[in-house]
Amino acid sequence: AEQPVPAEPKAAKPTTPKVLTCENVSKRPAPGVCGVLEKAPRADPNDARTKQAIAVWRRLEGPFSALSGRESALVVLSSEARMGEGASAEPLPPAAFICPGAPPTVYVPGTLLALLDDGSPRRAKAYPEDFLAFVIGHELAHRMNDLTPDGCQLAAFQRPGKGVHEEELADSRSAFFMTNAGFSASKIARRDLVTKFLEAEFSLGRAQTKGRRQALL
Repeated sequence: AEQPVPAEPKAAKPTTPKVLTCENVSKRPAPGVCGVLEKAPRADPNDARTKQAIAVWRRLEGPFSALSGRESALVVLSSEARMGEGASAEPLPPAAFICPGAPPTVYVPGTLLALLDDGSPRRAKAYPEDFLAFVIGHELAHRMNDLTPDGCQLAAFQRPGKGVHEEELADSRSAFFMTNAGFSASKIARRDLVTKFLEAEFSLGRAQTKGRRQALL
């Protein structure tokens, strides 16, 4: 008797990678720190430091959007903004933040702006405007690295830094953005302002910031 001819195995259907979306992200309640920042009091728009932060962001946002095609927004927070409630509430740390949204928003607290050089001879240890450009550029780099084009948060393993070298990658991209905007990344690197800032404000040791300094250099 003739043996039946075995049927050829069916070819597997090609799989289409899932598209990451973030529908109605602006309507969802923001979690954690972003929820605090969203509700925090805004700075006076007529304040000189607020105007300075907006001007720096606008200069950086140009090369950033030209390269990435992504939108972002800026909010300058009052020095009165607090983390926590009641007697345990503390001022926001002097660091910028970026939060998912439509579009994602960079938050700059007054505590950071208070550290900048205002021309006073008594502020010899103050940070130059180039440092503010570096910090905002760093957050815009996280906009590119950590979020989808529509503003949704990527998981750590999906990001270019894979959750390991995220800060170094954001530093090096910030150097690119700020240089294109006319600020001096070399001044920040030569004076090692990133390490000094992290040591002074966040008590981090040089061993912990060595990779970031190298990325900026």
